[in-house]
Amino acid sequence: MASIIVKAFDLPRFSNIENPFKDVEIYPYLPSHSENILVLHKLGLVGGTSKDKFSPNAYVTRGQAATMLHKTEQAKTPMTLLKASDFELDHLSWIIPDQMNKDVYEGIFVKGKAQSALYPENTMQLVPLKEGTSALIARGTKANKDIKPSLVKN
Repeated sequence: MASIIVKAFDLPRFSNIENPFKDVEIYPYLPSHSENILVLHKLGLVGGTSKDKFSPNAYVTRGQAATMLHKTEQAKTPMTLLKASDFELDHLSWIIPDQMNKDVYEGIFVKGKAQSALYPENTMQLVPLKEGTSALIARGTKANKDIKPSLVKN
């Protein structure tokens, strides 16, 4: 359910979220729904069955599903999606997170194959945290030639 909501509502794919749940395992080598559970928790859309348990294998009731959907509709998380074409590139390779001012925004590199026209292969999500100025360094390719990192002002 968490993965469906994160993808359907195009929520930020935050990484390195503090995990308060003992029963939600993060496997860096395997795709799992755990990251999406933590995204919903970070956004305040879900809690757990107790302070330190989420019970990820429990059934979701209609009431719980309706509450999650309603809260997600109300949340309206601000986010900007950047694609390779926004930088006149064919493909995005990575962003340098060390160069970001994480007080102003969080930059999230979403890797993977194309999911839709909205999410072509490898995109970036920028989530504003407060008003301010910062920089973003992105790297990508154009016509099979490597392009030097570019600065984008926020």
